[in-house]
Amino acid sequence: MLIDFVHVFDRKEFKSLIIGITCFALGICSACGLAPWHNLILFSIGFGGFVRLIAQASSMFSAVTLGCVFGFGHFLFSFFWISNAFFVDEIRYGWLAPFAVIGISGFLSIFSGASAYFTWFISKKLKLLIFGQVLVFACFWILLEWVRSQIFTGFPWNLVASIWAESIEMMQFAAYVGVYGLGLITLILACFPVVIIERGRNFNSLMLIIAFILVVGAFWKLGSLRLAKSENAILDNVAIRLVQANISQKLKWDPRYKRANIDKQIELSFLSTQTNINPKYIVWPETAVPFNLSSNRKLRQYLTEFVKKNGLLITGGLRVDEEASSSPDYFNSLYVLGGGGEIHATYDKVHLVPFGEYVPFKNILRFSKLTDGRVDFSSGSGVRVFSLKNLPSFAPLICYEAIFSDEVRALKPRPDWLLNITNDAWFGSSAGPYQHLAAVRFRAIELGVPLVRSANTGISALIDPYGRVIKKINLGDTGVIDFFLPARILSPPFYGRVGELVTIVLFTFIFLISFVFRRK
Repeated sequence: MLIDFVHVFDRKEFKSLIIGITCFALGICSACGLAPWHNLILFSIGFGGFVRLIAQASSMFSAVTLGCVFGFGHFLFSFFWISNAFFVDEIRYGWLAPFAVIGISGFLSIFSGASAYFTWFISKKLKLLIFGQVLVFACFWILLEWVRSQIFTGFPWNLVASIWAESIEMMQFAAYVGVYGLGLITLILACFPVVIIERGRNFNSLMLIIAFILVVGAFWKLGSLRLAKSENAILDNVAIRLVQANISQKLKWDPRYKRANIDKQIELSFLSTQTNINPKYIVWPETAVPFNLSSNRKLRQYLTEFVKKNGLLITGGLRVDEEASSSPDYFNSLYVLGGGGEIHATYDKVHLVPFGEYVPFKNILRFSKLTDGRVDFSSGSGVRVFSLKNLPSFAPLICYEAIFSDEVRALKPRPDWLLNITNDAWFGSSAGPYQHLAAVRFRAIELGVPLVRSANTGISALIDPYGRVIKKINLGDTGVIDFFLPARILSPPFYGRVGELVTIVLFTFIFLISFVFRRK
């Protein structure tokens, strides 16, 4: 029996197993660079090691398999927090948690497998050296990040560039090349140590190390210079209060607590503080009012009873359109309410969360969405910019609508500020809310406008046009933030003007440069 056991270690299958486990572990390492961990060393080890394994793959099938295994580890670790949503109502949906996490990780690993395939195929055809392989890999990983942000309503979550959320200096490059361009540069830098190791111990390797340090230092310094020259104007006639009531998702829709939850938010809205700011505009998070506000004037009057003259309450709530069709349409909406409960504006969420707000292929799957009520939400007509009296123009973004870079950049006219209301209570004290905040900060940088974020359980924040978090309420805390709205940057950043064109040019340039690094 011992002899049989020893023979197992001589088999090719055992070597493949070890490589597969290593690739899975490298995927987990790469995800450690994301929020809330921000471990850049493990991030570099993960992606650098992955590129090295692709280069050593003996066949297309082997390369694709390695890509899928790496991607599965990467996405499993970075999206494990999704399981929290299924335990809000664990009796009905708890059993679905492992299927959801494994399913989304498995689906997203297809993109990782595709990037491995293109890297392996082009590297073999062109006989690329390791640095050429790094450039090709970076191009296709980012290209497929963009693809997954477009198909099936899109899911641009945990993009590579978000690892810089702890370095505001490095984040500044999103103002020039956008989040995808920054991600492309980031991957090349992350995999560069592999190039150095590949060259061995010699003078050229020393030169590469020095070059690497100088390049990273130069990027950091340029970002620092942009911040040093930043415009810091404040609109001292626009005083805003963000409310974070910290209401548990299990209690949020419970009929016994709905009225108490509303009263808690009203109390926080008019709480006396020690600041010299007298807020005129109150902001509540997504679905802060779990009732149909469009047809309930008495409730709207109750909510705005203490709103100051010419002041506004901006809140998330439900909207029902009973005239749209034979059956009512339900919307996840934002309301702008004035004195007496008057509705000044409404916005209906466009990007709905699959299974949370609607069930795709419902006739086949035959189960209801995770949120209360069996009727699916309807999608709004499009992202809009509101221009209201006495309030600078703003674009409302509900929940993860703020992670769609190209759609926010395309807003016309350019708003004075962005308003992101969300309810991350679904995900508890997990990595999800931190990752959400890291992603939305890039919208402020790309457009050059401040972003105001109100989240039910956190993280609520005021973000200036350079992506800096000026004030925030931590995850799981109850409280308010009072502030004067920062002014937008007068001229939009380069990326804000040209959009993804700069990413395409950068992608093409780096891809063509990779052809130079070929074996003679």
